[in-house]
Amino acid sequence: MSDDGTTSAGKRCHSDELARILSHSWSDPTATLLVFSVRPAVSCELYVERLRALISAAVMIARDVNFDDDSEIALDSLPEWFRVMSDAVSAEGSSNYLIADLGDIWDPAEWIYCFDPDLRAWTWWDVTVRADGVAVWIDTLGEPHVPHGELLWALYVSGADRVDLPYAEDAAVWVDETDIESGPD
Repeated sequence: MSDDGTTSAGKRCHSDELARILSHSWSDPTATLLVFSVRPAVSCELYVERLRALISAAVMIARDVNFDDDSEIALDSLPEWFRVMSDAVSAEGSSNYLIADLGDIWDPAEWIYCFDPDLRAWTWWDVTVRADGVAVWIDTLGEPHVPHGELLWALYVSGADRVDLPYAEDAAVWVDETDIESGPD
C-alpha cells in the first residue's frame, strides 16, 4: 500500500479507466454494460470532448486524494465551465437536467465525492456515436442498477439536450458500435 492509502491494483484500475476515457476502448468488457443514450445540444465531437475532459479530471482527482481526510478537495483540475457553469452549453445542460426532473443542481465540491472509489459503483467504459447522438457505456461489473446521479449531471452539463435512463446491454452490441474517432457511417 502506498502513502496515500491506495494499492497498486487501485492505481492500475484508475489508469485503465483513464485510458478508456481519453480514447476508444479496445479492451474486453464484462459481459453486460449499462448504456446511456444521449442527444447532445452541441456537435457530438464537442460534447464528447467536454464529457471526457470532465470525467477524466474527476477520476484523476479520485486517484490522487484521500476522501477519508477531512480537508477540502482541490477542484482546480475540473474544467472551469463545470466549476462555475460559465458558458451557454453548461447552463443549458443544467436547465435540461432540471427540466428532466432529475434532482437539484449539483455543487462541484459535493459532486466530486461521488467519485470516491469506495462509493462509486461504475467505471467508464466508452462513448460511441449513433445517428441520433452518442451512447455512453459504463461498466458496473454486471450489476443492472447502480447509483449514477453524478454521471447524469455530468452528461447534462457537458451539453446534453436529453439523456435516456440507462439500460443493460450485451457487450457484443458495444463491439459493433462506431467509436467517436471514426464517426458515423
